[in-house]
Amino acid sequence: NYYRLSGKVSGFNATYCSFDITDETGKIYVYSVTEESKAEWSSKIKNGGTVVIQGKYLYYEKNVLRK
Repeated sequence: NYYRLSGKVSGFNATYCSFDITDETGKIYVYSVTEESKAEWSSKIKNGGTVVIQGKYLYYEKNVLRK
């Protein structure tokens, strides 16, 4: 399934190209854009701006070392 999200940007980090998107339903964290796209998008995304993104949802689970 592909999803399409739009909302206001906050917490933008240009190094990782990560940010939060907030709309009337809540907030979601965007971990990063693809590595190939970081250079292009890090100069275009701004806090307070509006973005529309689409793509597959991938669940990220922190890798915890077990002893």
